[in-house]
Amino acid sequence: MFLPCNCFLIVISVPLLFVAILIEERKAVEMELRQSQKTFRENYSRIQDLAGKLLNAQEEERRRIGRELHDDINQRLAMLSLELERVQNDHPEVRSRVQEIRQQTNEISEDVQALSHDLHSSKLEYLGVVAGIKSWCKDFAERHGMEIVFESDVSRVLPLEIGVCLFRVLQEALHNGVEHSGVKRISN
Repeated sequence: MFLPCNCFLIVISVPLLFVAILIEERKAVEMELRQSQKTFRENYSRIQDLAGKLLNAQEEERRRIGRELHDDINQRLAMLSLELERVQNDHPEVRSRVQEIRQQTNEISEDVQALSHDLHSSKLEYLGVVAGIKSWCKDFAERHGMEIVFESDVSRVLPLEIGVCLFRVLQEALHNGVEHSGVKRISN
């Protein structure tokens, strides 16, 4: 009688022991999963933070380059144009050639100014996002000899950060439209 009872206890205890081990392993796996999820959320948050800082750094660099183009190079091109005008007036024998060079200088100056505004459109800051984008579209259309119909139903002021993102998407879309399709009219 003593022997069968021990066997019975052994037969019952082995599966219970196996279930207890499985429960402990499951708890350990669940804990590891929770820790992995927490680490993932922390890393994701850090990546978002770094991406935001990278975008801000890019915009700051664009702003700096845009200002330098506008304030320095464009001013020097204006001075060159004035010097060429003086040479043109002082030396009539080279008047037509100097006039051509002045025209080219003025075109380069306009291109530098457009590039400066593409890099950093201060209109977004001063006019607001919607009005700044609309103004940029008008300038872009004039430079490319096309029509852009810009309409917006935004009724509230957009934060500048969102506006800059929308502006960059719009810029890319319009540049692609001009470069790859040759369209003369773009509307939303």
